[in-house]
Amino acid sequence: MGQRDSEPTSTGLPMKKSNNSLPKNEEIKHAKKSKIKQAKEMLF
Repeated sequence: MGQRDSEPTSTGLPMKKSNNSLPKNEEIKHAKKSKIKQAKEMLF
């Protein structure tokens, strides 16, 4: 039980961190793109 408990935390934490940072980057990129789109639409 102790091994099963420590395995998901050791493998899950780094995966969760990298998985969380990647979508955030993509979200920021997407948000920037949509903001630029909105700004262009407002300008023209």
